[in-house]
Amino acid sequence: MPVYIGVDFHTRTQTVCWCDTATGECGEQELENGDLGEVRRFYQQFKQAVVGVESVGYARWFHRLIDGLGHELLVGEAREIRKKGGLTAARAS
Repeated sequence: MPVYIGVDFHTRTQTVCWCDTATGECGEQELENGDLGEVRRFYQQFKQAVVGVESVGYARWFHRLIDGLGHELLVGEAREIRKKGGLTAARAS
């Protein structure tokens, strides 16, 4: 069963909230985008994850990282998320 991770992505930081559907464990953490090692270690700890993030123009490196770790990335239009709470699937290319 996957871990679901919601990401509030900003230029310098990201706040992540996650929930492990197998154990029920949930948590929240802030990561510094400038510390790529810390960001990679955080996402590497999960075997299978579904990561949801709003679309932002400066996050291409993040999309490649998540895709490279084999996680599923869901990218949503920020305006539509606020309006409906929906996400659309996208893969980094």
